[in-house]
Amino acid sequence: TLLGIRALVRAPADGYTLAVMANTVTTLPYVEKNAGYVLNDLAGVSYLAKSPMMLVVSANSPYHSVADLVAAAKKDPDGISYASVGEGTTSHLPVALFARAAKIKMMMVLYKGITLAIPDVITERVTAMIGTRPSVGELIKSGKLRALAVTSAGRLPTHPDVPTFAELGYPDAIYELFLGLMAPAKTPAPVIRALSDAFEAVKKEPEFIKRLENLDQELPTQTTPEQFTAFLKSEESRMKPLLKNVQT
Repeated sequence: TLLGIRALVRAPADGYTLAVMANTVTTLPYVEKNAGYVLNDLAGVSYLAKSPMMLVVSANSPYHSVADLVAAAKKDPDGISYASVGEGTTSHLPVALFARAAKIKMMMVLYKGITLAIPDVITERVTAMIGTRPSVGELIKSGKLRALAVTSAGRLPTHPDVPTFAELGYPDAIYELFLGLMAPAKTPAPVIRALSDAFEAVKKEPEFIKRLENLDQELPTQTTPEQFTAFLKSEESRMKPLLKNVQT
């Protein structure tokens, strides 16, 4: 991700060098001391898609609800663990938001990839993890994992019985993995507008919408470069307090 962002910010601001980035684009400057960029070096072009995430535990776990997990964490602050691929990532931040809202501690267990963590969650070597529907959905259906909550604002059509963090009393834990198209910050506004309009036209095509659905992704409500850039800045502001003193 860093290599891609660094290449983007050094590229000519002519609309011919773009990058598709996820949530970590807003957090890496607070995790990596020598990130080589700040968010203002980038311009949002198009918010492409978003994916809700799910908090899961093993199907054999004694925790059948978020309330169970919170009660256990308050009783034993060092007893609840979660799988992550590192500080500032999409496997860390939604857990951090939830833990802060619930006023609990959860111990991060690091993995090189989230798929490597799934067997340890299934076998209860790690208590929990948060993952996207593609990564955990089939394991929930097959009875190997149990979903306790979803991070989106509303329940998921594919898992209508799983409550949202918001309805469980943790509205600050709403979090969705996003994918967005970005350009160097000095790209002329007419160029960004032309690119945005082209992508918005594609996002209205039924075939594209169907492909997103098959990937368990959704279209965002933000449809202009200005709205996407404002969203990026709001995410940066929201995540920054979670990343104090973690730069390496």
